[in-house]
This record gives sequence, structure tokens and C-alpha cells, in this order.
Amino acid sequence: MNEEIKINGNDPESNRMNWDFTAYSPDELAKIDNKLLNASRQTFLAEQWQMSRFLEVMSSSSIFQFPVRVRHTGTKGVPDFQVESGGRRVAIELAMISTQDLECGRALQRGRVKRAMDTTNLLRKKTKPRTEDEIFADAFAHPTRIFGLSAEERQKIWVEEATTQLNEKTAVLKRKQFEHGHEDWLVLWDRIGTRESEIKSRIAIITGLLASRWKPGWYSRVFVQQIGPYPFLAIFAETEFISIPKNFKRPTHNCPPGFVFLEFTEDQPACQPAETN
Repeated sequence: MNEEIKINGNDPESNRMNWDFTAYSPDELAKIDNKLLNASRQTFLAEQWQMSRFLEVMSSSSIFQFPVRVRHTGTKGVPDFQVESGGRRVAIELAMISTQDLECGRALQRGRVKRAMDTTNLLRKKTKPRTEDEIFADAFAHPTRIFGLSAEERQKIWVEEATTQLNEKTAVLKRKQFEHGHEDWLVLWDRIGTRESEIKSRIAIITGLLASRWKPGWYSRVFVQQIGPYPFLAIFAETEFISIPKNFKRPTHNCPPGFVFLEFTEDQPACQPAETN
């Protein structure tokens, strides 16, 4: 593994940026918690939450220099975030490795459907996206019918969705409106889910998918993060690979605020609303 590339330098534009959050040390960045969450729309709130968990994990990396300043800029343009590290600007675009039906099912679960969700059918795409009634029937009906996915089918779906995001975010990077930094990063949130035994094989797959994409003007780093239940952060660059943590131990933050993970089958954890008094 090559030595981590540190971000440094000076950007006079930083004095004119209205930053949403500033951390002056790794400890402050690790304690970002929900300080970045201020959006009124769920889409933007999800971006802020994803970015918060990303920065939280990145606090243990030596890639950043301090102070680290963060601003959510995706509400009005691209990319989603601008980050300054040691005076050098990094443009960060976010994405999810997931399916439209799965995310719709999770939205229903956050709202009116307080039940365990079977993700299996929602990973198997139909010719067009399901309606809410179809999602309810396929994922929440009682008794929940769990047929499971083979390891090969799960892998195929994951690779297809990861490839789709890489293609779509390459197109985003080419937009004239994209405000580039000294570096441009892409952060992918694995929402389909990678089991602990699959982590290393998935890392190898992404390495292969990225091999032909490392060109001048493309993202200088790509990150794949899983927030739960087997959290890890894989950091890819053309000449290096870094993982946090190296032994993939489970960190503290695994769920969005107000949610807890419940094991309702041996292989499929479900994210459920936490009970309130």
C-alpha cells in the first residue's frame, strides 16, 4: 500500500465560504454526530446524514489535515458537498448502491409501515418500478414470505447497481455546473448490504470496475461505505487502497437517528424505528 496522500495547501476562496461545520481536530470530526443535519427535505437530510457518517469514519484517517470545513452545496447544484482540508478544497459527490424499490420500501418503513421488511423481492427488479401497494405486498405483507437470494444472484445485483452508479456519477462529473475542487471524490453508500464474508470479494470487484476509469479529469478517489450491520469504508485511488477499519470491526454508528438494527433472519438484518416512550 502506498503512503496516504495528504490534502494540503491554501485556497483564498475559503474565507468567503459559509461553512456548515468545522472540526479543528480528529476528535472533533469523530464527534460530528448530527451537527450537519439541518435540511427540511428528506432527500437532502439523507445526504447530510450519509456525509456525517463518512466524515466520522474519515476522522481516523490521515488523509485529512485540520481544520476540516464542510458545506452541503447539493441543494442548489453539484457536487453534493464542498470540503476544505488544510486550506485545500475537495468536491464530494454522494450516491447509493441500491434499487429504487428498496429505497421506496425503506421510506414506507420510516413512515406509515412499522413492520420488518423483506428486501429480497425489492432487489429483484420488475420491468418498471413498483407502486407503493406492490411494495407493501412484496415486502411487508403478513406473513412475510422470504424466499432468499443465492449468493450469485446477490452478487450480480450488487455489481449491476454499483456499475450503474459509477456510470451515472461519471456523467454528473462532466456537467458544466459541477464545481470542481483541487480533488473530486465519489462516495458510494452500500445500501443493498454486504455480508462480512463478502467484504473482501466486493472490494476486489470495485477494484476491477475502477481499473479503466482512472483518467485525468475523473474522480481522484472513490469510497465505498457500509454503515451497517458490518460497517467498513474502502478507499480507492489509482495507485493505492485503504480500508477503515483494517479488521472491519463494527463501529458505534450503524443506523440513522431513531433507528436500530434488528436481526429478523440469519442473513438479513432489518432497520427498524427505535421504540419511543
